[in-house]
Amino acid sequence: MIRSLRRRHLFTVATLSIVLPLALALSLRSRQPEPLNDDLSQLLAEIRTAPADAPGETAAWPGLGSTLRIGGGAGEPRVVELSPPPRLRRPDVLLYWSATRPPDRGGLPERALLLGRLDHEAGGRYELPEGVGGGGFFILYSLGHGEIVSVAESPAEPLAPSGGSGG
Repeated sequence: MIRSLRRRHLFTVATLSIVLPLALALSLRSRQPEPLNDDLSQLLAEIRTAPADAPGETAAWPGLGSTLRIGGGAGEPRVVELSPPPRLRRPDVLLYWSATRPPDRGGLPERALLLGRLDHEAGGRYELPEGVGGGGFFILYSLGHGEIVSVAESPAEPLAPSGGSGG
């Protein structure tokens, strides 16, 4: 009985040693190229950019060399736009909003809300959650370094849409 099992095992191993490399080669050869969506970059650019005449308030982010724009309201979702910071060299930067100032040392405040990941080249556009009123702080947090990169104070009053000057 052991001899018959050895023969069967030899036949199985020999067959697999021929069939498996052939199957791998055929599967790699018949593999489709990675699908590309040429419209994706254009769609993302449209999402990130707002019309120039959209109401909002723009301010410089202190010490970052970037601008922070808050807009929306009057039936539209409130959004925060951050231009790409030229001097930011930190990995995995996330944007948070918090009602309280973050501590000088340590991590984020306990109730900080994640708005999204910051794109170093394109900046970002983030929708503010409902219930986030005026005041508070925007916090850039480096997940890679586990530290707060920069903090900017939000306007004290909720933003009302400003249609520009004139009557």
